[in-house]
Amino acid sequence: MNYLRLVGRSMTLIVLCMVVFSCSSSENDDDTGDVTNTAVEGRYSGTIEITLSGDMISVPITMTVSENSPTRFSGDFFETGNFVPCCSTNPQDGTFTFNFDPASMTIDNFVIRVDFNINPDMPCTGVYRGSGRVEFDERSSIEAEMLFNDCNVSDTTGTISLTRIGGL
Repeated sequence: MNYLRLVGRSMTLIVLCMVVFSCSSSENDDDTGDVTNTAVEGRYSGTIEITLSGDMISVPITMTVSENSPTRFSGDFFETGNFVPCCSTNPQDGTFTFNFDPASMTIDNFVIRVDFNINPDMPCTGVYRGSGRVEFDERSSIEAEMLFNDCNVSDTTGTISLTRIGGL
């Protein structure tokens, strides 16, 4: 009788351990990718820093970042600090895409296409290209080195610094 009771308790303990380890293992694997990608998505506010004619210029920007696939993100670009277009009759001043590598926390193929068309007689389009990093702490942040080309600047290097301010 004692032998059967001991075997029964051992089997219960083995089954319980198997359930705990199998659940915790798959939950952690699934959550890691979701947390990383979810932490990249959201609304960001920050600046473009460029030097023009020897003067450092800081331009406020905001962006909405959405996940297209686990390594590809896109969204709307605004050259203002409040998610409204400054220089366009479009719903935004431009759109963007970038690739994200969660293992290295790097961004590459970051492309912003701007369409400043507030004056239909003098449309201003351009492309900003670069690469950078995502940092996760209390908020996500994006830092990128960019090459700016539009009707106002040509082959001008600068940086984009953004901090996540909330979800979509």
